[in-house]
Amino acid sequence: MFRRIPKRIRSTEGFTMLEVVVAMGMLAIGLLGIAVVQITALRVSGSSRHLSDAMYLAEEQMEVFRSMPLASLPAAGITNDPGNPIQTAVPAGDATTYSRRWTITPNSPSFGVTTILVEVDWINAHGVVRTTAVESMRGL
Repeated sequence: MFRRIPKRIRSTEGFTMLEVVVAMGMLAIGLLGIAVVQITALRVSGSSRHLSDAMYLAEEQMEVFRSMPLASLPAAGITNDPGNPIQTAVPAGDATTYSRRWTITPNSPSFGVTTILVEVDWINAHGVVRTTAVESMRGL
């Protein structure tokens, strides 16, 4: 009669070289994705810090104008801040400077109303000039 010959029992311990290569590839793709997200987060963080500083400078000047009597506002037209360039308290190595100007337009949009526009410029890390502005109107 037929006699069964036992099959050789294959060892299931350990990993094959193919499994190790596939696992390393998946790990590399995951780590690369995390690195890209981290770099993007750092770039956005720096950009938002500069925008926040510029908005602070614009709001600061606007508050000065809001606290002045209407008759004491500077002359109509565009005026550069005499304190330009403005350096904010930032971490070492960040040499970003800001430039502030304001435009006073009396009787705009209607008689007795003065429009005040405060703009702040800075140059980002890519050499592009960025601008933010705050506008307000004052009446009699």
